[in-house]
Amino acid sequence: MIPVYPYVPKQVVQPYTSLLDKLESILPAGTQMFHGVPRLHLARYGQSGTSLPDLILLVPDCGLLAVELVPGNLWVDTTGWNVIDGWGSHPVPDIVNRAETATVHLEKQVASLMPNLADIPVFRGIICFSGEIDWPSVRPDWVILSRNDLAEPNIVIDKIRAVMQPGSKSYSPSFTENYRVLLEELYRPWLPTCRTDDEGTLLAQLTREQYESYRSILERDRVAITGPAGSGKSLLAMEKARRYVAAGHRTLLTCYNRALAQSLAYAMGPSGDQQLVVLNFHDLCRYFCRAASIPFIVPLDTDLKPPFYLNEAPELLIAAADVVPEMAFDAIVVDEAQDFQAPWWDALASISSSPWQQQRLAIFYDDQQNVFRRRSVPTLLPSHMGDVFTVPVVCRNTRSIYRLAESFLKHPISVDLSRNPQGEEPLVIRAADEASVIGSTVATVNAWLSKGILSSGIAILCPSAKSNVYKKLQEMHDIPVVTDLNDWRTNGGVLLMTWRKFRGLEADAVVLTDLGGPARTGAQTPHDYYTGITRARRLLAMVYGPSARQKSHPTDTARGVDHV
Repeated sequence: MIPVYPYVPKQVVQPYTSLLDKLESILPAGTQMFHGVPRLHLARYGQSGTSLPDLILLVPDCGLLAVELVPGNLWVDTTGWNVIDGWGSHPVPDIVNRAETATVHLEKQVASLMPNLADIPVFRGIICFSGEIDWPSVRPDWVILSRNDLAEPNIVIDKIRAVMQPGSKSYSPSFTENYRVLLEELYRPWLPTCRTDDEGTLLAQLTREQYESYRSILERDRVAITGPAGSGKSLLAMEKARRYVAAGHRTLLTCYNRALAQSLAYAMGPSGDQQLVVLNFHDLCRYFCRAASIPFIVPLDTDLKPPFYLNEAPELLIAAADVVPEMAFDAIVVDEAQDFQAPWWDALASISSSPWQQQRLAIFYDDQQNVFRRRSVPTLLPSHMGDVFTVPVVCRNTRSIYRLAESFLKHPISVDLSRNPQGEEPLVIRAADEASVIGSTVATVNAWLSKGILSSGIAILCPSAKSNVYKKLQEMHDIPVVTDLNDWRTNGGVLLMTWRKFRGLEADAVVLTDLGGPARTGAQTPHDYYTGITRARRLLAMVYGPSARQKSHPTDTARGVDHV
């Protein structure tokens, strides 16, 4: 058994235990392994507070291998380094530069304590332990391992030996032991920061456990899954789409909300062969109409847009499907299906390669996020869906945030929050005027930024993009504000968006502002509040405008109390 340092229970480093177990079983005999527990828990890169490598392998007679660990699928394109992992798709710092910097820092640390470092050669490596690596300029002097490599012990050994050739001298047991003690001491300071109540750690672990728990359900060709906000349905939907594609099926991943569709497409990564198409429903209609040379013209008249989107757009899709039958899909995945109307299901049936009742179909929905009805109406599901499976564990929110969201509804929801961190109580602010709404919003965001929260983790959500508050925030220079998701993901600024456009998405910290103010479709409903609040993972602020009614929070019959 290869010793693992520091000595900590392996359940602390879940879900990385499988990687460590795998390495223990296949690395050369006598290899010693050191890893930094807290860094492995982080849901974002560049926030570890340490510059040491993720993993150190001390290989007898060969030297030291300093490894950067990367979850998910890693690729490099013209935009830089990107990864798809349990938190979706997002850019990451240059892995090569990060590994070089961490290794140089390690060398300096060791050299100051052990002057004969030159006796041990130091090598670099990357382990993409739950995905594959698409790196055009792979360096031959690096040990590069992917998930497929880890499944073949001989490949791992061959790749290590190809880079780490045994040296001309062997190291004495005392030298190796001293080096081991030194590395253990270097990594020991990481331990105190590994807290079992760390919010990001617990929520990330819940998300991964949720995924593992429902993998067997995803093996079904036709399945419907429901669950509360933040239960990981979108993660499951993406995994189901990946499975359909891996099985050779031309697959559609769709939803109603365009911002969510863009986020799903970003997370799924490029698909140049059109084996996977990710579009929101109305862009899907436009996509087929363009291929069939059928005009898709959205009315300019505001009053004519709703009937067009509800009925005419799906009719155009049906007409286009007859012209381009070769574009039909072998499998369809629908996320946030509570938004779908009856004519839209008929339209999806027209672009299916199999009879609709036999079509490979996966549906994910939550009736409580149905923001287009004044009362809860069960989602309209296609016939012959079979059993509906429920995912009851909330993976996204702290307890304080989720309980506040639930308090807006007039009936309890069966959810499991037993392992969620309590988190900070949401901040509720009643502003006296419009200027105070803006000032409170800006002050809250600046406070979060000063705490070290990245702008890519903060979202400001308004009821309407046409309100004065939204327009003034967009022009604000006191905080960096962006309205494009790509700019936000790359830390270009704090995201400003309407809460309905942000449905299906999430952020570490959310300000719901101008509450009670004008909304695109009239008064904000309990489902709007529930959906908006549950976008926040860890921190939430609610800023009510002067026109907000005293009872615009929960009603007398709702669960919870009036916090306003």
